[in-house]
Amino acid sequence: MVTTPYIINEIYDIIQKSTAFELTLEALLALGVIWIVLYKRNGRKRLTPEQREKLIEEWTPEPLVGDVPEDHPALHTHLVQGRVGKVINIDGKQCLNLASHNYLGLVEDDHIQQEAIKSLRKY
Repeated sequence: MVTTPYIINEIYDIIQKSTAFELTLEALLALGVIWIVLYKRNGRKRLTPEQREKLIEEWTPEPLVGDVPEDHPALHTHLVQGRVGKVINIDGKQCLNLASHNYLGLVEDDHIQQEAIKSLRKY
């Protein structure tokens, strides 16, 4: 356990080895923090209940969502047809399905499916 005289000696040594600029800067920073913590604003005006009610009555909320144009892309969804596999049919066009882990087409291979089933039964 560190004793109090040892701590005081350490603080004294640190102060002695510090430059005047460092000590001034640290003192200003400490005073700034104390001022920020203890400073209270007194210039703030409180509203009377009548003023508050008047503000509430005059307030009109803005719409949360603006008008959406008819040609917005989110309104026209794509139609996926057929079995999900390596190649899928989106709105009549054949596309490579990179949204799944089957873009190599391994799920559609019957030999791989049979081997996977055999290994599941074995282990």
